[in-house]
Amino acid sequence: MKKTFLITIFSLLVLNLNAQKSTGTIKDNDKLTMKAYKLLEEYLIQNFNYWDETYSDNAIIRYNNMLLDKKTFLGLVKQDFVLFNNISIDPSDDDNNYAHTNYFTNGVNKGDIWTNHWFIWSGTGNTSGLRYSARVHVDTKWENDKVAEQLFYADMSAHKMESEMFKQSQ
Repeated sequence: MKKTFLITIFSLLVLNLNAQKSTGTIKDNDKLTMKAYKLLEEYLIQNFNYWDETYSDNAIIRYNNMLLDKKTFLGLVKQDFVLFNNISIDPSDDDNNYAHTNYFTNGVNKGDIWTNHWFIWSGTGNTSGLRYSARVHVDTKWENDKVAEQLFYADMSAHKMESEMFKQSQ
């Protein structure tokens, strides 16, 4: 009986020491998650003033690992409407447009706030007339309610193809 008690106490101690500790909180209906959704809404109506206000002037943006400054990035985003029409992102499709924000309280990222956002972008090429679709993933680090850093990942094949066709048509 004493052995069983000691083994149980020892096992609980080991399990407690090895238990994963919480590193933060995840929210999907908070102010910053809603800001991530709002960026897409404003993109669709080409309100880039909202984008300019939301990104800090010294934001670090990695667009498929290519380091960009705010001005260059916003220029690329605006170019979508030169290359494509009928651009859409269905904000009501939770399976294909989902975001949540991580509020880190422990560990290496202590104090950081990151929003993870997944969605499907679609557009029709102005030159080719082809309809394109691409899954997009965006990680956004917030500081003082502004985008401080962003990691943007998407298949850019449609953009490259339409851009080449557009250049050839000029």
